[in-house]
Amino acid sequence: MYRRKTTELRREVSGAIQIIPDVDCIWRGDEHSTISLKIKLAEMFSPHKSTFGKNAIMDAYVQNVITGLVIDGFSKSDLISFQFSTGSDADQPSVAQVFALRNNLCINIHKNLFHAGDQFRVAIEVKDSDPEGKKEVLFGTSSVITVADHILCVSENFSKCCPFVQRLGDSKYGWYSKSKNSGKLGLDTLFCIKDSSNKIIHGPFDAAIVLKAELVYENGLIPPKSVLAPKKSKKSAHISLFKPLSPTPIFDANGRNEYCSFRFRINEVSFHHPEQSAFKIKVSATSSPFPIKAGLLKESIVVLPKPK
Repeated sequence: MYRRKTTELRREVSGAIQIIPDVDCIWRGDEHSTISLKIKLAEMFSPHKSTFGKNAIMDAYVQNVITGLVIDGFSKSDLISFQFSTGSDADQPSVAQVFALRNNLCINIHKNLFHAGDQFRVAIEVKDSDPEGKKEVLFGTSSVITVADHILCVSENFSKCCPFVQRLGDSKYGWYSKSKNSGKLGLDTLFCIKDSSNKIIHGPFDAAIVLKAELVYENGLIPPKSVLAPKKSKKSAHISLFKPLSPTPIFDANGRNEYCSFRFRINEVSFHHPEQSAFKIKVSATSSPFPIKAGLLKESIVVLPKPK
């Protein structure tokens, strides 16, 4: 079984080992948090070009940015687990052979591994698995991931209030945006903050919490800022896909409000987004006295034309 050696010469290779996480924050209200990462290796690591030859392996771990503590699957196996999509085995899921330049890594973290406010990076080392082989270790790190005790939650407030909304499934709504008089209305949502016990909090806080609401596709990807429909005039070319109809939501420092309301419009039917036909609202904090994880509307919104 391979274990990390402290006598190796470690060298960071900028851009050669890219580690792209799907989150920038985890919430301690979840018993376990799962982080999915895309691993992209430069051509220099291909088996026929690498100085490690066919013995090249990847070794994954996380490192606390504040304390410098390194945590791997050996030292904290009860609180963290690693799994490469290819190249690893059951005995060493945090180590994988370099068969290709693309791989995926899944990390499962128990809420007790970190404290609120901690920050960590995911690191990947590429090295020679042969004890008698090359001693140099090349590594790369991900962007910083923050640990939060608080999370923003988004709930819909339009299914019972808006006459142009129709339920399409358990977690999907259709909105007839082109119906008569619907242009004067928007969709309403409510924002709140929950702590790690899943309880709604309302301060007082050391400072106001300023929020940013944005439109995303149901898979979390960012849509274009402008509508995609064929432009019939120069004016239509500047129509925003997402139109807020209420001011920037803010939680007062004095804690007077448990909820913030937010109204918006989506200015294009989903038909023009065939591969991403449904939307969600994402809310994050642009200013906060403590770390807080962004929230995502549970339900998806399909924007429909006039009903037949």
